[in-house]
Amino acid sequence: METSGSVFGLPASVAETLEQQAQNAELDAVLSSVGSLPTEDRSAALALLLQQARDAIGLEEENVAHAVLAVCGDADVSLDGTADTAVETLIPILTNSPHALPDEVLPGCWRLALASARPAAVEMRMIVLRHSAVRDSSATAAMVMRHVEPALAADPGLVQQLVSHRLLGEEEDMADMLAELPPSQAAILMEQVGPHVAKELRALVEKHEEWTNAQDQPAAVPSATPPPVQSHCRAGVGGQARTYLEIGKTTREVHSPASCRSKTSSTGVPWRTLMTSGL
Repeated sequence: METSGSVFGLPASVAETLEQQAQNAELDAVLSSVGSLPTEDRSAALALLLQQARDAIGLEEENVAHAVLAVCGDADVSLDGTADTAVETLIPILTNSPHALPDEVLPGCWRLALASARPAAVEMRMIVLRHSAVRDSSATAAMVMRHVEPALAADPGLVQQLVSHRLLGEEEDMADMLAELPPSQAAILMEQVGPHVAKELRALVEKHEEWTNAQDQPAAVPSATPPPVQSHCRAGVGGQARTYLEIGKTTREVHSPASCRSKTSSTGVPWRTLMTSGL
């Protein structure tokens, strides 16, 4: 009787171990097993796992699909002649799954999606672009930004959101990513997302100006003695007191010759944090 290993030119024990590890979602073990094979046999291991994904059902099907993506992240595993079949095998499994992809398989998913021009590959790129790790992880965002054109072709709106979030948000690392792009790629990106980012930047500036103007308005005189408020000050040189009001990342020092002014909290929001609620 022909074993699955012999069909793909792998020792029976290796094939059996790989299949067991994949169906149990032991991704590190799968990568270790594939990595121990000669380079020329790793494509055979990928083909074995793809066949297993076609035959599996339920949770095992999803586990094996993740194992395939993990193996695709190995640069020593050739995707030539396999990518089209792989994306068409995996995309129904991924789109029907109620679970998000594990972060560790995203590099393989992105590499596989870039290796094919099939519609299923475009869907796979969109799965990566929608993943929370693209927003939350600098390394994952940089992985996407190194291939701007395929990302824009998949979903320009998601790329716009990514650039805005990491350019105007707290991370502040998008400028470095843009600087690493070839000039032609950077030009394509900014042509697509520049107007969107400029619009959001103007909105941020306007909100910040409104907030600043509100702080400059004279405080209303209370009609009755206000309740005591907790003061947050410290003695300065010559007996003066200092009050600190934080605006964004700056500190305003206010001197009072006779007493310490109370510190009241502002309802304003530092302008850099405004982006996170809109995306």
